[in-house]
Amino acid sequence: MKRGEAIEVLETISELYPQKFDINERVANMLIPKLLEMDYQGVLAKLSDFAVSSPFPPPIGEI
Repeated sequence: MKRGEAIEVLETISELYPQKFDINERVANMLIPKLLEMDYQGVLAKLSDFAVSSPFPPPIGEI
């Protein structure tokens, strides 16, 4: 995954869970390096599945 895609994933999680996922620069700096190791399309697919079944934001390891 590219950096812009990782940021998009975090923004998507924030939009899906506005009251439960507070993204700030510190959180982004911690999560982006882990997201860069992941497959973008795979993460989006898992995030979509997770959003349908859970009212809480996913841990990064789950997507």
